[in-house]
Amino acid sequence: MNNDNRNLILALALMTAVWFGFSFLFPAQPPQNPAPAPAAAAPPAVQPTIAVVPAEASPLPATTMTATREVVVETGVYRAVLSTAGARL
Repeated sequence: MNNDNRNLILALALMTAVWFGFSFLFPAQPPQNPAPAPAAAAPPAVQPTIAVVPAEASPLPATTMTATREVVVETGVYRAVLSTAGARL
């Protein structure tokens, strides 16, 4: 067995030991459910309903197109044009 294979097996064994050791020392805690509230003697008070009036949608203001800036990056492998319009490559 050469040195690299021995180191690989040793690393895997140590990682497994750390994994199971951590799981053993710090087990996952089950989620804590809140205690149910004691039943009240009186029925709950009825809250008045409030009518919700939807706000009227206002039209979006018109936007004007501004001049876009393009940066060209050229290498022997590719040519990329970066533009400020629409975040495209």
